[in-house]
Amino acid sequence: MGRQINILEYLENIVKIYPDKICYANESEGYTFRQVYNSARAVGTFLHHQGHYRKPVVVFMKKHPKEIIAFLGVVYSGNYYVPIDEEMPVHRIELIFANLLPEAVICDKTTADLVKSLITIKKFICMTT
Repeated sequence: MGRQINILEYLENIVKIYPDKICYANESEGYTFRQVYNSARAVGTFLHHQGHYRKPVVVFMKKHPKEIIAFLGVVYSGNYYVPIDEEMPVHRIELIFANLLPEAVICDKTTADLVKSLITIKKFICMTT
């Protein structure tokens, strides 16, 4: 295995060696390297097919392994992610959205309603947890 440059190369290498080993987990769920790899690529493919490239993509989810999958998916798409903590004050979240004007937001069911009330976006991705 050669020198790894970024997190995607690490994931692509490790999934070949330990595809069924748990990569990320919380108290109730775990995701294998294969599941993380496949899900992240699916997110990346979706964003790419929507024409997003080198743009900010907000990831606004509760702390969960799917949040990390979303981060990786955004990187796969050629964009950069902007994480927003669900515990931030709403005013600060509004300022971030106003300054970024993101074309896409990845959220979960706990943050979806707030996102819809904050901004009109072109693409809205909800990863249910």
